[in-house]
Amino acid sequence: MKIDWKKITVLLTILMTISGAVVQIMNFKIPNWIRQLDMPDLFELSYSLNIILSFFAYTLTLIGVFKLLRLRKIILINSFKFPIYFFVASNIFWLITSLLSTKYSFFLLPEEAPNYIYIIKVINLVFLISIIGLGLSNFQKNEENNDNHVVSHISRLLNWVVDNIIIFSFGFYIELLSYESIFKDISYLNNNYYWCQPCP
Repeated sequence: MKIDWKKITVLLTILMTISGAVVQIMNFKIPNWIRQLDMPDLFELSYSLNIILSFFAYTLTLIGVFKLLRLRKIILINSFKFPIYFFVASNIFWLITSLLSTKYSFFLLPEEAPNYIYIIKVINLVFLISIIGLGLSNFQKNEENNDNHVVSHISRLLNWVVDNIIIFSFGFYIELLSYESIFKDISYLNNNYYWCQPCP
């Protein structure tokens, strides 16, 4: 029996969109820098950008769901490409942060975190596994077909811009690491202005 990784990935993307949107709506608050009409610092700006990109991903997923309902089948369509890319990036950043943090963990969340977050983290982990399965199946198909795609310079430039925007939007994870990091005993990092806020 062959596993259809595309269907699994689409279904998990929809599930992550629903759970992520519900959590963000429940915890939504206007950022301080907007309420105070002040210039944001780097971490506030990246967090705000992350919220905007996540709602953009949710919107694209919703559009994809409507297209799938019209087609009456579950396939991987273009509307899901950005949400999948965004969810993969956010999960990888959270995994890296939780590996380097003494306070945060991918599964062991702070005591004040609600219990449903554990379910969302399990969904995130299964999503990453499905992405690995999808990538391996695509790699095998490309090896069999020996596909050589030529990509234009404009397409490469646009992909580079999107990559950098998404990477910048996860800069707030660095702020999480600045408080409780496995590197907190290294004096150079603790005295570095850009790493610790505020420094002693």
